[in-house]
Amino acid sequence: MRREHQRIIVAVDEHGVLSGLVTFEDLVEELVGDVFSEHDDDNHALVRESDGTAEVRGETPIRDVNRELDLSLEESEGATTIAGLCAKLGGGIPNRNARLAAGDGTTLVILDASPRTVRRVRIIPAVAPPATPDAAD
Repeated sequence: MRREHQRIIVAVDEHGVLSGLVTFEDLVEELVGDVFSEHDDDNHALVRESDGTAEVRGETPIRDVNRELDLSLEESEGATTIAGLCAKLGGGIPNRNARLAAGDGTTLVILDASPRTVRRVRIIPAVAPPATPDAAD
């Protein structure tokens, strides 16, 4: 990128197979965190609700959601965003209002989806079981 003065590159693996695209912004965000520009919309990636749930944009990284909501949603090679996790759990792009159960007990409700991606998801954290009184008391 530096030598050719390019802001986007195509990544290939050791077999020459296309692995993805990398932008200059991707590299900077890996180093310093999210970078917002004048082109970003005002919708926040994660909005907490008073009832303990959260509304999340599909492109939000799972690690950010786990950090913000103190969850343990599984991140895998094929699913690093909430949209990817929903597609993995649903066996494809789930329909609007679909409810998906994550491995940590969290429920994901699809709020908005297109045929190609999940746009918005409501995250309902698993409720911790009530504490049981000690038998010795």
